[in-house]
Amino acid sequence: MEEPNPFADDFLSDYGSATPQTETGPQVPVDFNSSKQNTTSSGKYADLYQIDGDSLKRRLRAALLLQKVQPEGKFETDLYAPVWVTITVAVALYYSRTLPEFFLGLLRGDPPSEASHKLTPYLIVLALYSICSPVLARVLARYVFKIDSDWGVLELICIYGYSIVIWVPLALVMMVLRPFGEIAPNLFKILAVSIIAGVGVGHTVFFFFRQFKTEGEEENAGWKVLWVISVAVGLACSVILTLAFGSSMS
Repeated sequence: MEEPNPFADDFLSDYGSATPQTETGPQVPVDFNSSKQNTTSSGKYADLYQIDGDSLKRRLRAALLLQKVQPEGKFETDLYAPVWVTITVAVALYYSRTLPEFFLGLLRGDPPSEASHKLTPYLIVLALYSICSPVLARVLARYVFKIDSDWGVLELICIYGYSIVIWVPLALVMMVLRPFGEIAPNLFKILAVSIIAGVGVGHTVFFFFRQFKTEGEEENAGWKVLWVISVAVGLACSVILTLAFGSSMS
């Protein structure tokens, strides 16, 4: 009996079996894209993280220089920069405290030990500020003061995220000044708390003013109320969160 060619197109793997082979029905192609159905919402939020490098640099520079994040046209929300700005600020503030302590310990001859300050409280404080503050500001503006504004929750989260970018350079200044706290603690408190915190708060106040101000509609006080609400909520949340996590961050 001639052996079959195993490479032939009609080769049957059970050659010699008494069971006759039956033809299978037409195969239905598998739709690998079926899992992408009903992903309108996920695709919508995914688009918020898509921003090109030039736009990102322009927006960050505008935030630092107290300019409008988007000078013309309808405001386009992005969450990529606010998320990474929040994380960067938390890390910068953390190292502005721990690095000087580490190097001062080496100068004093103290052996390196586990840091008494943890990064987690910094991340929690900044994340809560960047989320809770804009949500609360939106609720107050919409349901308490009845302000009809295009600034929704996502737009406010975006603005709050950009508003804290100033704390990255401020953290570097605090890192340089912190060693003087060993020599003159009171002077350091005045410089670090009063001046630097004042610069950060003042920068945030004017940043919100530039974003909400509506050109050519001075008679409409809606944006002014939204500005005051956003600033007040931001300051209140900052104080509450600082007090709540102060022992872990101080």
